[in-house]
Amino acid sequence: MQHLYPIWGGAEKSADTLIKLLESKGHTVQWMCQSNQEEIQPQLNKIMEDVDVVVTQLMWTPKATQLAEKYNKKSVVFIRSYENVCRIVFSDPKFHADCGQKCTGCKHKITGYEPQGVALRRADLIIANSRWMQLFLNERHQLHSEIVYPFINFEDYNINGNKSRDYITMNQMSYAKGADVFLEIAKSMPTEKFKLVGNQGWMPPIDLPRNVTLEPFQSPQEMYGDTWLWLNPARWEEPFGRTVIEAQLAQVPVLTSSYSTIMLDGKLHKTGGLKIKDLTNINEWKKGIKKIKKNPKKFTNKEAQTNLKAFSSEVNTETFLQLMENL
Repeated sequence: MQHLYPIWGGAEKSADTLIKLLESKGHTVQWMCQSNQEEIQPQLNKIMEDVDVVVTQLMWTPKATQLAEKYNKKSVVFIRSYENVCRIVFSDPKFHADCGQKCTGCKHKITGYEPQGVALRRADLIIANSRWMQLFLNERHQLHSEIVYPFINFEDYNINGNKSRDYITMNQMSYAKGADVFLEIAKSMPTEKFKLVGNQGWMPPIDLPRNVTLEPFQSPQEMYGDTWLWLNPARWEEPFGRTVIEAQLAQVPVLTSSYSTIMLDGKLHKTGGLKIKDLTNINEWKKGIKKIKKNPKKFTNKEAQTNLKAFSSEVNTETFLQLMENL
């Protein structure tokens, strides 16, 4: 796959977790991405002798499926985001975030005649990372897929909370993720402390309120240990959005926009937080924050390990291995 190490986002985190889980079960996993391609390429003939399945995701899909065909191996493609099926994700991220991912009739839709579209149709198996993504691929791109949720190691989120959980937190400075909404909320609540963690995506020009702290990529302990409320103001149709699960596992209440995977995949347990109907209604967000602050325990998913078991790495690794056996 093109990107794996260093870990950039949820797609890479899921791939890394899967590799470690497969190795713990006795499987040998050889990985190749941009960071080690020059080292691995000369050894490919030897490596491919012992390979059963080539697994890939995102922009290396054509390269990986061609490699599988060359060596007569099965190919599996994880579709975790829109890079697989849309030309405009990077060239015009504002348009993409606002478009609602309707695709039908869109000039930016990747067709079945382009390298990426051909590769997806020649893959032996496509894996979607949510029910919504499966419906999206079937209805708007005529691609059949099976569902395997992102690989989330629940043990990573047994967080030792600080004595003082001070922050309202979200992930990624990104317009698609709704960081502009997050910053507007922070501006309207100057006595609260806000934290924005992770990578920098596309954003329109916007002032950073004084009560917002910017942090680079953090470990689960660092990200959730000082957080009392997780905000997820996603603007685009999140393909999955793993932080909603992570926060509940870390015993942090969630306040989230009502994007489709929240509704279809049941990621927000009834005790885990609240949903916002109108993304840009700052007053609605403020009311939700104040409601949770009055009684955080009421909105903490105390049985998250059980309630969210369908999203555990153990369950989804078994699903993945069963799909591999059936290829």
